[in-house]
This record gives sequence, structure tokens and C-alpha cells, in this order.
Amino acid sequence: MILGDYPPDLDANAVLAAVTADEREYWQLWRLYHERRTTRQAFELGTSQGIDPTMLDTWSRELEQLPAMSALQALQANRRLVDLLTGRRWTVIREAREAGATWSEIGEALGVSKQGAHDWYQRQIETQERVLPEYHDAARARAVLDDEPANTAAPEQEEPSPATVPAPGPATVFDPDTVRLDTTADEITRARRVLAGDATSPRTIGFVQPVPGRARQWTASTPDFLPVAGGPWRTRQEALLHLVEHALRGATR
Repeated sequence: MILGDYPPDLDANAVLAAVTADEREYWQLWRLYHERRTTRQAFELGTSQGIDPTMLDTWSRELEQLPAMSALQALQANRRLVDLLTGRRWTVIREAREAGATWSEIGEALGVSKQGAHDWYQRQIETQERVLPEYHDAARARAVLDDEPANTAAPEQEEPSPATVPAPGPATVFDPDTVRLDTTADEITRARRVLAGDATSPRTIGFVQPVPGRARQWTASTPDFLPVAGGPWRTRQEALLHLVEHALRGATR
């Protein structure tokens, strides 16, 4: 049952109190909590079903051998692990851009829009410039903000013949890459307005909001507050994607 190899003197409080702990140590605590929980659940289920006492003894010994770990400590480790991984993300984004990746490709890799990835990266490097100016290469970080990959020229494209140029139509009402969430949420419903278009003249394509009293469930609605079919969804990102698809289908009708 035991999947991890933990030192018998592993002290979760000591790891969480250390300023030098890294993501490996926080991941170890997170994994430890789940191994303890899985082993405990197996022991409790086996006890209730009267299975072979030998297996019960094995699980009992494993629980005794695993270092102590509480749910609250696991949550602290989770938060710090996420903070570390997310905090270092901007450097990998910069390197991906320098390697030729577009903002659309980076957004897709991160599960966000092109604009969302770009804006997040810009906020991170601005923080680096403000907090650690003596250690931060601002010129290098800002060199990848342009829309095209930093080390490759934009490929030349042949001009389509007049016969193949699509006529302008409702499908071009908004660019999906410009979709973003409003920065504020409704104080009562926690609904977030979904915007599209440039900053000077954005349009509202709908709303996403959590389902009251139901964790990890989100709904989407049109600008007229009509629900988008298919919900609720497990994440806000899923609700947002279905809203965008719904809006695009409506634009092409």
C-alpha cells in the first residue's frame, strides 16, 4: 500500500516553518497525507467487511510507520507548492517565447486564452521589476511581449485570391482570443462578467458564476441571463469555454 519512501523523523511542522523548503518537500507532504488517508480508508473498509486479519495488520502497521500529517498541514503544503510552481511559471513562459512559441500556444498549454497568458506574464515581470530590479533582466523579459515569437520572423502568407476570401459575416463579431473575465465579481451572486474585444470598446458575451452551496460547480448565462445548456460544470474555465462556444454559434446563425 505504501507508495512513498518517507524518513521516519519527517516533521511536517518543521518543513512548513522552514524558509528554505522547496517544491519537492511540499509535494512529499501532500503525497504523504493522501497515502495516510488511502491506507486508513482501506483499513476501515476492511474492518467493516471482515476481510483477512493479516491484511488489516499490514495496513495498521503501515499507518503506524507513516509520519503524522494533518489535513490542515496538507492544505498549507498544497498552497505553498502551488505558489512556488505558479511563481516560477513566468520564466518558463519567457523561455517558451524565446524558443518560438506563440501566445496562443502558451495560452492553450496553460488552459487560458492568448490574452490571459500574455496579461498574466506582463503582471509577473512588472512585479519582478518593482521588487527585484537588481536581479531581473527587464529587457530580456519584455522582449517576448510582442505578438510574434521572439526569435523567428512571422511566416509570409500568400494573399488569397478574391474568389477564396470569405465575405465578412456575423462570425467575426468578436475574437475568441480577446475573451476575458471582468476584474470584479458581483458581491451577492459572485458572477463574473465575460468580456470580448479591445479594452476601449469591450462587449459583454455573458456571465459565469458558482452554484450557491455546491462546491466545484459553475454555470454560464447569456447577456440576457438565459442559462447556457449543458451545465453546471466542474470548473469556471469549463463554464467559460461553453459560454464562448455558445456565443460563437449564435453569431454564425
